[in-house]
Amino acid sequence: MTTVTEAVASRRSIRSFLQDPVDPATLRTVLEKAQNAPSGGNVQPWNAHVISGEPLAALLESVAQILPQGRSAHSPEYAIYPAELAGAYSERRYGVGECTPH
Repeated sequence: MTTVTEAVASRRSIRSFLQDPVDPATLRTVLEKAQNAPSGGNVQPWNAHVISGEPLAALLESVAQILPQGRSAHSPEYAIYPAELAGAYSERRYGVGECTPH
């Protein structure tokens, strides 16, 4: 009998994608639905850009060059939360276990 811990630790998710293009109407629908999805702190810090063809090929080549470098090759563009949250904002964030105060 596998325990929950063993199942989670051994879980793998491998995706295989088809080369078929996705209908632009389907993409539009997915993005419209995503607008209502929650985000960390409900700040919605995302934008979507849809590319295909040569721009997509160039992006994939760029990713293939950087990926082997691991996390050291990436630094976030911006902080999701301000460095200093004051008063109730800080209390709420730490109060729900988001992180521990420094």
